[in-house]
Formats: sequence, structure tokens, C-alpha cells
Amino acid sequence: MARLQTIVLRSCAELRAAARQWDELWLQSAVTTPLARAESIAQWHEHFAPDARLAVVVIADGSRFLAALPLVGSTLAKFVPCGKLPTDPWSISGDLLCTDDAYSCGALEQLIGTLEQIGWPILHLESVAFEAPRWQQLRTLAAGRNWSLAEHEDYRFGCITIDDWQQYEAFWSGNHRRHMRKAIKRIDSEGGMRFAIAQNSPAGEIAPLLQKCFEIEHRSWKGAAGSSVLGTPGKFAYFCRLAEQMSEWGHLHVSIVEHQDWPIAFSFGLAAKGVYFAPKIGYDDGFSRLTPGQILFYKLLKTFHDERTVQSVDFWGPITEATGKWNTHDYPRGRLIMAPPRLGSRTLFRSLQRGREYVRAMRQWRDARRGVTTLQHDEELAAVE
Repeated sequence: MARLQTIVLRSCAELRAAARQWDELWLQSAVTTPLARAESIAQWHEHFAPDARLAVVVIADGSRFLAALPLVGSTLAKFVPCGKLPTDPWSISGDLLCTDDAYSCGALEQLIGTLEQIGWPILHLESVAFEAPRWQQLRTLAAGRNWSLAEHEDYRFGCITIDDWQQYEAFWSGNHRRHMRKAIKRIDSEGGMRFAIAQNSPAGEIAPLLQKCFEIEHRSWKGAAGSSVLGTPGKFAYFCRLAEQMSEWGHLHVSIVEHQDWPIAFSFGLAAKGVYFAPKIGYDDGFSRLTPGQILFYKLLKTFHDERTVQSVDFWGPITEATGKWNTHDYPRGRLIMAPPRLGSRTLFRSLQRGREYVRAMRQWRDARRGVTTLQHDEELAAVE
């Protein structure tokens, strides 16, 4: 094998110019979400952090990319400069990509060496899949080079293996099976429903389709709270642009449940490499008596089991009471904090860890007096950080 090269892409234009090699790396990697493709990362940067420094580290063998990590500039604790993945609550677009042979040819070790020189005193990487071999290997290599490391599990993502429908139904709790039988019977008795799937729609049809979907979300509690897509400036345009690109690639998969010609639930989904992702799900609170979200999951999962178009489902978000009823397994995601072996970085790392422990202890003491649960103050701490 030829000597490995290090490439640092500093702009969206440079990333787009390397999109062919990047997407080929994505195809060969274990990362399945299409949000990790080059154009998706570029769109995230342009929408969510257009003025932030971009440093996409690539290790290549000639024209072939072997490993890559996209980073954008941010701040931690309001004043500490850090590198982060292109990820936020609206879109998890960043991940570590590597080929199978990257483990044995030294590509990941060279990637770590490059990160030591990239300039940020701290890497604060969010929504990292800790159990994935690529991240475990990166951690092992970083520890071997005397990096300071800490990880904090923030939540678990629920997943479903698509196999035999009868076996899957038998896996449900008895209460869930009874609830779904009653829910189907209730909606049928009140006028029935229509379940429709739109895959890879023409560009001119995408905005009206998403308008219908996100109006459902806006009629829910998210609209009242100001956290819906339609209630947040600029977010509808982002999702339209994202959906158009996903449709062009063949990844777009939108499903809607209608009751008496009125849309009551939707899933904005993406399908790639045999996995269906559900980054946005919503239902109309006005029809909660019909449990439209559960009806949507039932119809969608039954379709997947019947058609075998995907092998698994990733809800692509923290487990909720609604989605937890359906999961066959789950996996952890959270923050990976890394400091290179430099005196200033180690000092910052220790200070941040001590500060976090102090804040946690003070909130536990305060919340114990108020009767607040550990989970609640953990979520609050994560939100502050």
C-alpha cells in the first residue's frame, strides 16, 4: 500500500469537490445514515454554522479515502474553543467514517495524529455511537497517544429488526397488542384511515408534501411550544432542501396517515443501506383518542415486514414512551470529550470535568430538596452543556 496522505478540507466547496470519494467511503463504511454523505454535511454547515470554522480530516491512499472525520468550530462552557461534529438537535449529520482496512493500515492512527495538530484544544463530539467498533478503535488509539478522554451517555436510540411479522407481534407486551387491536378497531369504526407512502418524489412535489407533514407537527404541542419546524424560522427551507437531495439519491421515504381525508400523523423518513431512519415523526393532538402515532408505526412496520424493503429501523432519536413500545433493541449515544496530549488542553479538560462534577453535585443537592429525579437534572445538565 502506498504511503497514506492526510487531507484537510477547509470549506464546503472543497468537500463538494471531494464528494465522489467521500460518498464511496460512506458506502464502504459501517455508517448507514445518508446524513453522513458529503452534500448533507455541506448543507448542515451552510444552514446551522455558516460562519464556523470547518475542518474535515481525511486519510487517503492515493485517490481512495480510508478514514474521515468532519469537524466544525464551536465553544464549550461559553468560552472554550472546541471542535464538534456537524450535529445538532435538528440533524445528526456527522460521524466517523472508515473502511474495514483502515483498522489495519494505520489510517485511524494517522487520523488521531492529525487531530493533535488541527488546533482545537478540546474536541467535544456529540451523539457518538460509543459501542461502534470505529469509535472504540479511535478511543483506544487516542488513549495510547496519551489523550485525555471522557464519555457521557446522554440517551439511547431504539431500533427494530425486520424479520417475521408474527414473531415480532409476539415480542410485544400483552398490553401493547391489546391496545393496537383496539386502536385499529376504533379508527375503522370512526370512518377508517388511509396510509400512504411517498418515496423519492419529484422536486416540485416535495415542498407541498412536507408542508402537509409539518402542519401536522405544528398542530401538536410542538407548535404551541414554538419548537415545530414551521414555528422555527428557516427550518422548513432546510428540510425541503434536504428532502430534495435525499429524493435525488433515492433515500427519501415519507409516510402519512389520513382520517376522513384529514392528515393526522406522519413520518419524515430516510432509507439507506437497508436501514430506515425516522428523524421527524409527528401527529395531530386533536385526534389523540385515535392514537394516530401508534397507528402510523403499526402500518409502517407492517409494510416493512411484508415488503422486506429494509432490514432494520432506527428511530434516530432518544427512546420515548411512544417509540419504546416497538423497539426490539437499543444502543447508546452521547458525548465523547477528547483533549490532545498538550499541557493547555489537559488543564482545560480537567477544569471542565471538575466544573461538570461540581454543577452536577450542586444540582443534585438542590433537586433533592425539591424532589426532582436524577434523570431530570441529568437532562438539564446536558442541555446547559
